[in-house]
Amino acid sequence: MSSTRPSAQRYIRSVNIDPEWREPCELAWESLTTGSFPVGAVIRDAAGDVVAVGRNRRVESTVPPGQLGNTALAHAEMNALAQLPPVAYHDHTLYTTLEPCLLCTSALRICRVGEVRYLAPDPIWDGVADIPTLLSEQARRTWTRRVGPLTGPLATFCEALTVHWYLRHAPHMVSDHQRDMELVTLVETLRTAGVFDCPTATDALNLADPALLAYENANLSRSED
Repeated sequence: MSSTRPSAQRYIRSVNIDPEWREPCELAWESLTTGSFPVGAVIRDAAGDVVAVGRNRRVESTVPPGQLGNTALAHAEMNALAQLPPVAYHDHTLYTTLEPCLLCTSALRICRVGEVRYLAPDPIWDGVADIPTLLSEQARRTWTRRVGPLTGPLATFCEALTVHWYLRHAPHMVSDHQRDMELVTLVETLRTAGVFDCPTATDALNLADPALLAYENANLSRSED
C-alpha cells in the first residue's frame, strides 16, 4: 500500500502557498527558529476548519499543556494528535510538512484519522507506507490514507529546511546521494541569501523564490531530457 503522489507541473513560475499549507509551514519555521526539528502539522475537519495544530518541540522544555517537549517523541504530528479526544476522525485530514515517520504513522491509525497529506519526503522512513501489508485486515481497514509527497517549490522548501537542520545539528544524517547533494547546494544558496534569518516562513519563501524556482525548473528540464 503506497502513498499517492500528485504529478508535477510542466513549468513552475512562482512559489504559492495554498491556504491549508500556510499554517503548517509557519509552524515548521517556528520549530526551526527554536532549534527543534522543522516540522509543522495541522488537523482539519471535513469542513476545512482547524481542529488542532502541533509542531516539533524536541529541544523545548516549555510547551503548551498536553503536548510533548524536550524529548525525541515531541514530533509535530504527535503534538497535534494528542489534542484529539478518543473518537473516530475518518473525515479529518492531517497536513504536515514532512512525511510521517513510523511513530506518527502509527499514531494516525490509533487516532483513526482518515487522511494525512504531506509536502516533503523523508527518505529515512521510506517504506512506512507499506506497513499495512503486514497487518491484519482489521488494522488495514481503517489505516490512514497517505497523500504525498507533493511536488513543486513549496515541498522542496520544506525538504530544504530539514537538510539545513541536519547540516547544523546532525551532519552525519546527510548522505552523499545526488538528491541530498543537490539539496545541500540549494541550502547553501538560501543561507547566503539570508533566507534562514527571516522571521516567518512567508518572508523566507518570498526571499527564496528565485532559488527555489531555478532549482525546480532545472530538475524538470533534466527529467524531460
